[in-house]
Amino acid sequence: QPIHTLRGHSEWIYCIACPLSHTAGWVVSGGRDSYLRVWSTVSWQAEAKLAGHRDWVHCCSVDPLGRWVLSGGADWSLRLWDTDRWECTQVMEEVHSSTITTSAVSQDGSLVITGGSDRRVAAWDPRQWGHGPVHLLDWAHEDGLSCCSLSPNANWFITGSHDLFGCKLWDTRTWQCIRNLLPENCGQNIAPDGGDLVGTSKSAVTCCAISPVAEWIVIGSEDSILRVWDTHTWRCDYQLAQHSSAVTCCSIIEK
Repeated sequence: QPIHTLRGHSEWIYCIACPLSHTAGWVVSGGRDSYLRVWSTVSWQAEAKLAGHRDWVHCCSVDPLGRWVLSGGADWSLRLWDTDRWECTQVMEEVHSSTITTSAVSQDGSLVITGGSDRRVAAWDPRQWGHGPVHLLDWAHEDGLSCCSLSPNANWFITGSHDLFGCKLWDTRTWQCIRNLLPENCGQNIAPDGGDLVGTSKSAVTCCAISPVAEWIVIGSEDSILRVWDTHTWRCDYQLAQHSSAVTCCSIIEK
């Protein structure tokens, strides 16, 4: 049973995020009503309503120390929010040319990735928001991006799309795609020295997550299956098929 039900959004909720710091005491959510809402994890009441986006809020990410929130949406804008005053301090509108659908922050807070329906991936240095992206990947997929996740040390990240070609693994030192997670049957193997990965679904990838120590990856898709990858062997070891419809979100909690 749920511990608490948080009511406030008037439309569908598309994203939720919280800082890694246990002392922050809040979570943030965004949705189709174009607002971000901040919730206290002590009282479970709304602390703030963040207005600024002119259309649906599709994604939000939080600085690991809880100093800022980054949001993106269907108005093609990224907005940076200061968590001391809960005010928007910066608007970035010239990077993506369509709906911004996904964002991710590395555990060390050194890198942010954003992606959108324009098939573009943008990489950001949180210390230099005003200088624009540190790198852009155009046509990263054959269709719009649905998800992304960064490794803890920001050395690599994965992206998923609706293009039916699975997930891609990117090296942040060369900004090249170093592995392609192909839509084949789970359980097949490849040599650990590189090449294509098999094991994702032939349907669109909807969500992805990397474990806190980067030992495994979880990928969800429209075929209702979660697939678990070992990052040491690059083998798809498990298929979790308990859902009856598309998997829309996933996250990993390390024991």
